[in-house]
Parts: sequence; C-alpha cells; structure tokens
Amino acid sequence: MASIDGLSSGLDTTSIIKQLMQLERQPQVRLQSRQSATEASIQSLRSLNAKFLTIGTATAAFGAVLPKPTPPGGTPPVVTAPARPTDWQLTKASSSDAARVSVAAVAGAAAGTLQFNVEQLAQASSHLGTTVYTGTAAKVSGATTFTLTKGAGDPVVITTQNGTLAETVAAINSSGAGVAATTVQVEPGKYQLQLTSTTTGADTAVKLFDAGVELPFSETATGKDAVLVLAGGTTVRRSSNTLSDVLDGVTLTLIKADPVTTARTNATAPPVFAVAPASVTVAKDTDAVVGKVQALVDAINAVRTEAKTLTSADPVSKTKGRLYGDSSVRGLIDRIRTAVSGDTAGPALAGVTVTRDGTVELDKTKLLAALEANPGAVETALGKDGMAGRFHVLADDVTRGTTSAQPGVITAAITSRERQVARFTDDIAGWDNRLALKEKQLQRTYTSLETALGKARSQGQWLSGQLASLPTYGSS
Repeated sequence: MASIDGLSSGLDTTSIIKQLMQLERQPQVRLQSRQSATEASIQSLRSLNAKFLTIGTATAAFGAVLPKPTPPGGTPPVVTAPARPTDWQLTKASSSDAARVSVAAVAGAAAGTLQFNVEQLAQASSHLGTTVYTGTAAKVSGATTFTLTKGAGDPVVITTQNGTLAETVAAINSSGAGVAATTVQVEPGKYQLQLTSTTTGADTAVKLFDAGVELPFSETATGKDAVLVLAGGTTVRRSSNTLSDVLDGVTLTLIKADPVTTARTNATAPPVFAVAPASVTVAKDTDAVVGKVQALVDAINAVRTEAKTLTSADPVSKTKGRLYGDSSVRGLIDRIRTAVSGDTAGPALAGVTVTRDGTVELDKTKLLAALEANPGAVETALGKDGMAGRFHVLADDVTRGTTSAQPGVITAAITSRERQVARFTDDIAGWDNRLALKEKQLQRTYTSLETALGKARSQGQWLSGQLASLPTYGSS
C-alpha cells in the first residue's frame, strides 16, 4: 500500500516511519554489534594460535616430542625421543681458501683441523667413436643389440629396434648404465658417437661391444680420481670431488687443483706444491645453539605479549582487549610462566629467567658460559626433557585440531565462536523479515490515517457547504 505522505495531516509520515523503524531495529543492531565483536575475537584467537604454532616449531628444533596417552587402566608408556645429539652438538666448518675447497659439517661432527693440498681433481672418462656416420639414421654396426661396460662394473645389454645411431644413443641414455651418449656432428652431415661416464673416477672407462667385438673409440678424457696430499705426505684418493668420508660428519668439495713445482715421481713420493696447504676447520657452533634458544624465547614472548594485550583493559583510554574477560586465554599467560622453569632452577642457571612483568629473558653470556662448562646440564634444562619439552606440550594443548579427541584450548574457543557467529547470522536474517513486516504495517497504518483524515475533511467541507446553502430567515 502506497503512503500518502502528510496529504491530509500535514505530517512527515515517511520521516516518522523511518524514526520508528530505527527504534525497531535496535535489537538487530545489537546482534550485529555482537556478531562483529565475536568475529574480531576469532581473528585474535587465530593470530594467537599462529604464535603458539611458532612456539611448537621452535621447540621441535630441540627434538621435543609429545608424551603418549596413558591407556585406560594402564601405566604411562615410556616415551623415547628420537636420538638427536645434533640439537645441541651444532658445529660450523670453514675453509682457509674457498676458491680451492669448500666445506660443510653436519651437527655432531668432531671438532678439528685438516690441512692438505689438492694434487688432482676427479674426472670422468669420455670416448669418441672413430666411425663416421652420414646421418643419425645410419646403423652403428650390423647388430641391433650391444653390450656396454663401464670400468669394472657389470655389462649392460643395450637393445635397439634397427641399430641406428639415434636409437643407440636413446637406448644407452635410458639404460641406467651411468653413461651419457650423444652424437657429435664433426662436419655437416657427418656424425660420430660419443660416450661419457656420468660419474668421475679412475675406473670409469666406457666400452661398447657388438657380439663381443669392441667398437673403435678414442679416449678424449681419461677418468681420474681426486687426490689429496695431507700435511705430512699421506695421500688420499677418492673417485669424486665431493668427499664425505675423510672427516666424520664433514663434506669436502674440491674446486681446483693446486699448482706444483715438482711433479710426483711415484706413488710414495708426493709432488712439491707451489702453494701452502688449505686448512679446513670444524668447531663447536655455540652461537647457533644460542640462536635456537633465543628463537624459542622470542616466540614465547610474542605469545605472552599478545595474550596480555587481548585480555587487558586500558584505564586511561577506557578500552578493552578483544578477549577481555576470557579466563581460558588469561590462564595461558600463567601456564607460560610455569612452563619456563617447571619445578627446577635449571633454566635460570642456563640464562633463561622470567621478569616481574612476566617477560622471558635470555642472558646470552650466561648461556654461553653454561654451554662451555656443562653442555649436558644445559640440554637437560632447556631441551626436550626441560623447558622446550614443556612448551611443546603447551603448544599442542593450545593448537590441537578439531579432529583430535580433545581439541586445543584456542581451537575449541574458535569453534565455539564460529557457531555463535552462525547463530547471529540466522537471528539477524530473522530480524530482517520481522522488520520488513513491521515497516509495511506502519505504512498501512499511516496511509489509513491520512485516508481517514482526508475523508473527514471532505465531509466537513461538504457539511459546511450544505449549511451555507440553507436560506436565512430574518426576525420580525
């Protein structure tokens, strides 16, 4: 029904209806406000959850593992963490001349120094067939099946359909024999077959046979072993330029050979080198251990700071955090303080303490001294069986997913609020329908009022006209 805006009454009925509807919408507005606040709290919880996940990542660097659940009526199982001496026995390696040799060490490598010269780099053998072919479709020989050998390895049968040069190259490359085959166009329209070992070393000579007869090839590169001469004259030979078994836990990568002034005369008389030996040094990397502890401390403080901000009220600005009054989140702040020290003084002795305001601090100087004096005690205090282990459990308690039998504290809180948001959405939609009906009702009411007033005015005007038309009788 269309509204007749003030036609008879002179009232701004549209404005009146609008103001009345604003009053009617207040319950819906309050629902929308609560929904927005709940959505904001979900965002805050997700941010806090992400920071707890960072704690979990930091603790995993120390080999922290979760305890296994105790079966009903049973005894707690023994939890054996994976053997990870690398978590605390970090090392660093350096080379005196990175242009000659590079070095890498895994955690746990023995500390020490090795000096040596590089007499020779390892090299792969390469062979060029002496037969010249007029095209890649030409036959290599009269056969379609060949035998390929590489060094002292087992022979490999190479099978082709027609025995062409192209087929032979493809068959060798797909054989897994450790040989790369290719055609070399020595002149326009003239090709030769080249075979190259894919690995280096003295024992990499490649041969190709047809029915037991070796096909003719010339050696273009001789396979060679890498040769090191240690300080003192001991010779070390390996088939590769990457040596991972000379020093335990250390990988050497040889880059170039050293120049010599006098060549080697025999196996026991090493050459005289024109340069001093390169030095490779492996040492404890306590700075890396400190860095891992600092990463955990930083992750803990990031969680604590955000949790405190979200649950606090500012008396000056009169503002409250998005999770103000949430006891479960405030409880996490207390658990953080407890998880730092547990029931021992170990973390404090290793330089990790909690200030009066709850901030976790790391005294790097104290930690370095403790690592030097008793690294085992530091590992016990801060590692998987100490502070890192406690925070690993805490992070899991907080972030476990909804598929777990018992979801994490924050995960459960997020799920609960998401359900609230869904209910708010339904309630708000219900109010949309009610408000639409209410607005139509008001429009009908005021339209009827204007219509009734209009009729009354018309009747009054008619009556006035009738009265005016009556004859006037004078008095005698």
